[in-house]
Amino acid sequence: MHVRSSTRTVSCTRRSLVAAIRPRKPDGIGSPVILARRRHRLHRGPQMKLVYIHQYFSAGDAPTGIRSLKLAGVMAERGHDVHIVTSTAARPGPPPSSPERLQDITVHWVPLEYSNSMAYSRRILAFVNFAVRATGVARRLKGDLVFATSTPLTVIIPAWIATLGRGTPIVFEVRDLWPELPIAMGALRSRALRAAARWLERFAYRKATRIVALSPGMREGVLKVETRRPVELIPNMSYLDLFNTDSASIADWLAANEWLGNRKMILYCGTLGRINRVSYLVDVADAMREIDPSICFVVVGGGAEEALIRERAANSGVLGFNFYMLGPIAKRDVPPIYGAASLCTSLFMPLPEMEANSANKFFDALAAGRPVAVNYGGWQAELIKQENAGIALDPSNPRLAAEALHTLVSDGPELQRMGQNAHALARSNFSLDVLGPRFAEVLEGALEEGVPRGHGGK
Repeated sequence: MHVRSSTRTVSCTRRSLVAAIRPRKPDGIGSPVILARRRHRLHRGPQMKLVYIHQYFSAGDAPTGIRSLKLAGVMAERGHDVHIVTSTAARPGPPPSSPERLQDITVHWVPLEYSNSMAYSRRILAFVNFAVRATGVARRLKGDLVFATSTPLTVIIPAWIATLGRGTPIVFEVRDLWPELPIAMGALRSRALRAAARWLERFAYRKATRIVALSPGMREGVLKVETRRPVELIPNMSYLDLFNTDSASIADWLAANEWLGNRKMILYCGTLGRINRVSYLVDVADAMREIDPSICFVVVGGGAEEALIRERAANSGVLGFNFYMLGPIAKRDVPPIYGAASLCTSLFMPLPEMEANSANKFFDALAAGRPVAVNYGGWQAELIKQENAGIALDPSNPRLAAEALHTLVSDGPELQRMGQNAHALARSNFSLDVLGPRFAEVLEGALEEGVPRGHGGK
């Protein structure tokens, strides 16, 4: 069986970064968006039963990302029978019926208790618990192709068992570089756990017909471990339809949040986990209080460090003054908040391993047409610098960060230019129109290729 070579490296230099993430197209076809729409309409390939395994699937009624909802929808629109195997971890409210028909996809819910505030040991047990419970569901579905998206790495277990003896291909998606990231954070301290995680990583890549990576750095990380499988770069997406917020919705949100007044708002919307280190924004707000108290910071989200951040903000005197915490809000309800913001942020603790991230909040800001401020290096920092769509903040000096934010937010014309550039970047490189068909072609190609040699699924 012929397997296309995928050993080329992805350069993140300023000159080549956009080219690296931009969808490839044949000469003379036209823009990526036009190409995507034409491919979407012209698909006439064989239909498949797709088993899509994602531990944290959300239908938009939770604060988590909706990548899987959107990509599953693309596959359903192309005529495929899509079955999501997921947990109730990201599902608010009472346990849903299972299976549940959601738009044009079928969702199979596995009961699971999980929270970002759990200790690492409890999280690992939750990963194993889902892998065990999802295995039976995925196996019974008898899919033509199994797509498994991590994290955690353990999703490869139900994917692999579901294909045993059936010759069913697997496509594996890498959303974070595991186990490098948890090792860097100190979550996997024992040699045995580290060795097991590295073995599972190699196993996942080896069992896949194709691999999807969400950033250039993740793709390079995969290729350091596995060079025999095609590794496709499909970043997270900017949902232009969701964030196309009208002025009336923004006005309604502002009216319901009178405390903001006419002040300029810098937004963080995402998880408040240890790795995000949103306490950094408290220190920036403290410095901003002296520079310009009319600029305020709004944090939307929840997580393990929510209480610590609130306490730090209260102790520094910024909570309720120029720093506000609104708690977690469902994905479908956040667009007006982005629309009211002058600028958005994406934050992480200073770890080189995090520079390859593909955080939803970054792409949501682009979709909303808002400049992005990041406090880390890597491909996103290079991209916004290259496209003049945001700024990189000093991660170790909150005062310098506050000064940089003040300079930008106070410059209305430059802020507007950056916002327009951000939206153009979302439209040309990260929209569902561009990346959805690209994703579908990866899965449809994997179905045609079948199981690679050494898979062990037959």
